[in-house]
Order: sequence, then C-alpha cells, then structure tokens
Amino acid sequence: MRTRYTQLEKTMESKERSYKQRIAGLEQQIKTLKEQLAQEIRKRQEYMLRSSRAGEEIREIRSTLDDSLRAVGGNEELDAGALDFESRRLDALVDRHRLAPRRRLSALLETER
Repeated sequence: MRTRYTQLEKTMESKERSYKQRIAGLEQQIKTLKEQLAQEIRKRQEYMLRSSRAGEEIREIRSTLDDSLRAVGGNEELDAGALDFESRRLDALVDRHRLAPRRRLSALLETER
C-alpha cells in the first residue's frame, strides 16, 4: 500500500511538472504572439498614415492642376505673364512633392508622436 501511494505521488509530481512546463511554453507563445500583434499594428498604422498622406497629396495636385487649367483655359489671349505664373505655380507644386517617400514618412511619424 505504501509503495502504491509513493508511485501515485511520483506520478502526480511528474504530471504537475509536465503541466508547468506546458504552461510556461504556452505563456511564452502568448508573449511572442502579443509582440507580433503589436508589430503588425505598428505596420498597419504606418501604412494607413502613408496612404492618407498620399491621398492628400493627390487631392492637392489635382486641385492645383484643375485651377491652373481653368486659369489658362479661361484666358483667351494666353499672355506670357499668365502662362509664366501658372508654370511657376506648377513647378512649385512638383518641388513640394519631390521629397523622398522615406523622409516624408519619417517627418509624418515625428509629428504624430
């Protein structure tokens, strides 16, 4: 009877160690998944920020082009001054959007923090 009790006790201790190891493994897996989730959330936020900014830039470019076309198209004489003004205006627009995308993203991320 005593040996049976000792065997049962050893079996229970063995199972308990096994369960503790399994719990530790699952806790580590949870930690890893949480870290991956946080990283994925950051990537998606950056993507949304870039997409939003790109949409704003496209709207600005379209608006400026529309305004410029209206100004030139509505000018029947097409004088050099009006054409020069619109040309400079469009050049300035192009220059504003020539920043490297990485620099723009970095600047946006800094302003968000």
